[in-house]
Amino acid sequence: MRKGKQGKAEKSLERLRGKDYDIRGELQAIQAAIDQEKQMAGFKVAIKTKAAKKATVICFTLMVYQQFCGINAVTFYTQEIFLAAGSDLEPHWCVIILGIVQVVVTLCVSWAIEKAGRKILLMVSCGLMALASAMIGLFFTFKNRNLMDEDGVKSIGFLPIIGVNLFIIAFSIGLGPIPWMASSEIFPPEVKSKCSSAAATFNWFLAFLVARFYLNLANAIGNDVTFFIFAAIAGSGIFFTLFVIPETKAKTFEQIVAELEGK
Repeated sequence: MRKGKQGKAEKSLERLRGKDYDIRGELQAIQAAIDQEKQMAGFKVAIKTKAAKKATVICFTLMVYQQFCGINAVTFYTQEIFLAAGSDLEPHWCVIILGIVQVVVTLCVSWAIEKAGRKILLMVSCGLMALASAMIGLFFTFKNRNLMDEDGVKSIGFLPIIGVNLFIIAFSIGLGPIPWMASSEIFPPEVKSKCSSAAATFNWFLAFLVARFYLNLANAIGNDVTFFIFAAIAGSGIFFTLFVIPETKAKTFEQIVAELEGK
């Protein structure tokens, strides 16, 4: 059957099992096994290409940036950040407003991605997230290290509120959706499903790490240093995007592969 001689395979199986035996189910099972074997062979060949290797590095690194930029720390602990800022709004209202902002931005994202392109939006996203994290970190520096009196801290309470909203907006236009788009756009068809699934699993693992250890890190080195680390990670994403990631807007898969191959 591997050589395409279906008729001979049926006759051989009939002689082996007998004419009264229904060989159709067994033939289907054999064919399914052969098809799976061919797919695995195609995967092994495709994953060794320069384009597939670079695509894997890009997708997995984007997942690292997506989680280690601090998105889960910001979303999970929004109420605590707003409380520290001394906001007059009830914490749950702050979260609701933040959710509305995220929904509005998300509705505009698909248009913006197709209009501006993936690469420029990723760089803008990383830059704004770095700025937002630095604003939050700066507030906690003044608050937690007693560099200002209470009135002074209240006077800069707008920093984390603006910072959190800016962070969510920036994440929603770039580093939120684009890593998932990259998985579907730059992997060869032979490896797309397996590599995309592996990248998604890796992303969830990183999300767990951030959610689990953010408070431990913040308690150990301080909220301010933690957000400055997030700012540095997001900022480095600008250069990774600029020098490593190809623009996929309005390009065929063949053009994307050629760019990944360095042609």
